[in-house]
Amino acid sequence: MFNSSTAVSSVMGLMSHLTASDLKEILNDDSKFEMYAKELKPNHEKDTEKEMLIVSNQSLAEFNLTKEPDLVSGKERLCEMYNEAEKLYKSVTEKVNTLSKYNYLNFKRSIVIISNT
Repeated sequence: MFNSSTAVSSVMGLMSHLTASDLKEILNDDSKFEMYAKELKPNHEKDTEKEMLIVSNQSLAEFNLTKEPDLVSGKERLCEMYNEAEKLYKSVTEKVNTLSKYNYLNFKRSIVIISNT
């Protein structure tokens, strides 16, 4: 940013060619005053920086929008994989329970056989 001496130099350079009546007219006419204020370099640089940021932001937004189809398909694939994982978990749990029951019954049979001998 500009320091105050640079800002004063900028104003002086911009208005040095004006006559006293021109300066009074600027002082009394807000629209002319605003026009000269906009011509000052710090404000002009801010506008330029703002425009550059807007263009940069727009570019990033457009890039992000190009990634949307990949994101949507990735989410769909994730849901499919989650549902498949849930089915596999249930299947494994059922098989573990079946094996546990089978092992328990075999254990009971073994005890009965041992106790009868």
